[in-house]
Amino acid sequence: MKRIAITVGVILLLASGVGAWWWSLGSVPSSAPQEVVLRVERGGVEVKRAGSEEWRSASDRFSLSEADEVRTDATGRAAIRFFNVSEVRLRENSSLAIETASFVPDRPTTAVIRLRLMGGRIWSRVLRLFDLDSAFSVRTDTVIATVRGTAFDMSREPTGTAVLVSDSAVRMAPSDEREESGGLMVSEGFMARRSDGGEWTPAGRLGSEETESEWFRGNVQADRAFTDDVKLEVEDRLRARTVARPDHALFGLARLSEQLHLAVAGDGRAELYGRIVAYRLYGITSLLEDGKSGLAFQAFTSLEQELKNESPSPYLRRAAADVEFLFEDVGPDSPLYRMKQRLEDVSQAFAASDAAATLFQRIRAADSRLKETASLLDAGKLDEARTTLDAARQGMQNIERDLETGTGIASDHEKTLREKDEALRVRERELDARLMSDLAPEPATAATSTTVLPVATSTPEIAPPPVPTPPAIIPVASPPDAVAPPPVEAPWDTITLTATPNPVEAGQTAQLRVIGSRSDGTTADLTSLASFALFGNLGSLNGPSYQSSVAGSVTVEAAVLDHGVNKTARTSITVLAPVVLTSLTLTPNGGTSLRTGQTVSLTATAVYSSGLTKLVTPSATWMSSDSSIASVSLGTVIGGSKSGTATITAAYSEGGKTVTAALDVPVTSSFSQ
Repeated sequence: MKRIAITVGVILLLASGVGAWWWSLGSVPSSAPQEVVLRVERGGVEVKRAGSEEWRSASDRFSLSEADEVRTDATGRAAIRFFNVSEVRLRENSSLAIETASFVPDRPTTAVIRLRLMGGRIWSRVLRLFDLDSAFSVRTDTVIATVRGTAFDMSREPTGTAVLVSDSAVRMAPSDEREESGGLMVSEGFMARRSDGGEWTPAGRLGSEETESEWFRGNVQADRAFTDDVKLEVEDRLRARTVARPDHALFGLARLSEQLHLAVAGDGRAELYGRIVAYRLYGITSLLEDGKSGLAFQAFTSLEQELKNESPSPYLRRAAADVEFLFEDVGPDSPLYRMKQRLEDVSQAFAASDAAATLFQRIRAADSRLKETASLLDAGKLDEARTTLDAARQGMQNIERDLETGTGIASDHEKTLREKDEALRVRERELDARLMSDLAPEPATAATSTTVLPVATSTPEIAPPPVPTPPAIIPVASPPDAVAPPPVEAPWDTITLTATPNPVEAGQTAQLRVIGSRSDGTTADLTSLASFALFGNLGSLNGPSYQSSVAGSVTVEAAVLDHGVNKTARTSITVLAPVVLTSLTLTPNGGTSLRTGQTVSLTATAVYSSGLTKLVTPSATWMSSDSSIASVSLGTVIGGSKSGTATITAAYSEGGKTVTAALDVPVTSSFSQ
């Protein structure tokens, strides 16, 4: 009898263990809480809490709230990160108030951030806003700047407010909401001002004085680091659940477990299903990186069919947006581009029951085409740039047509959509002008002439044959009205040299570009006609490409022979040390002294050479020196059956480097006397 009881107990124990294991396959980790965090970059930074009149010195990673104020002294610089969707950086002697900073838990696509610049200068990078109810604005006492996804510089000057736009477009309007007119849309590469008297200075193109300043270049570099940091955080979170990949051996069992979780989730089903879809979408897209495109698109189609039976929700839109964000830099020449387009289609499908939300998703898709166009122009891929620009135009035409109809769109949403559409059109015109400049052909040659005259050269490529005096163009089988050869183009007044990117990280390549300009406003790309020289023993040149080597600064000179005159231009390129992984820290969320069965969670934070940090808890490898004292899984430590001290070790690898950290956890057994 005793033997039977033992056998039954063992069977029940095994069954419960298997059941717990199967249940865990469908468990989906929740996202990290959304926070507003202050980072002290250098010097003196102070914070005044809401309702207080006292300024206190701020520490790094300081948590902020609505109505808090931040200021920097003559030595201070700081950055504020809002919910991982935007980052604002304060220059020296600047003061900023957080008027609104909300991220609604049950509306994971809605973030509202409103700031007030009392004095000084700030740089804002708005990474992504997911829906029409999201907003980001900065105001002074004269101007309010509103954006949905851009990078811009704003300063409160002695006589007014200035805005410089680095990416996309910014809507500037009088800060007095009772004024109905006088605002303007400022596109990337331009700046505008409004005086204290209410006068607007028309938007003008940014010059080298602005774009080559330490503040501008440093923030462009910080914008890239911010984008990469958020992408890594999203990817690390989604990568942690490996059973979401269709090729995983336990994928089928995990799907069954997910369905059970959903069945008992009650009111939390929509949120849980959104998280499940995010992991599944990422699992499907990660197959492409392993060359399993057939399986990836088959699984994607299967998921699309499943989603047709689901009601659209903000949780599903957030899931698609998170994965789509990881594809932001994928261009038409990438094998991942088809998946990027499929993700855009899914995002629109999730908004199908809402006319305004659908239009917003289509605007985001058109904006993506414009971003691709800009990247292709930077790379000199003009034919591909023309194709993506045409695709953006087609999308914009459809958007404008539907906006005119306006069926089922609330007035406040219509205003936001029209402002975003205006920003698209402003950016499209600027990119079109740039494309036309790059595509500008050399003067056409008469079909019957033996003379070919290129632009900006002192000698023809094919010299005309000797002819009797007086000189004449001798045609070959010329018709009566033969076309004369085109006149030689006028000399270029100036040439300018730029490098992209600049600054550049050590080991990366910067592309050089030479532009000729005349006083009548005509420009042309002279890069193919230029020769280049390098000053400073850092890196090397290969035609219009500069290959960096180590950190420092170099000067590159371009020379163009123009009508017998050698014209030159120079630019400085800053080479930054690459950001590398340096160390790992472990932080307990509570006390580390445990008893049997008790738990404590540890947070693993990677530290980089730039001073930036990143949470890597799910990506780290965890070990315990004695699992009978304490075991660990994904940062959660569980007290074991034996008393003693166990050393918990975490290891994290990135870029070929591995860093480790350890923490001692004392455990007191419940059975000890």
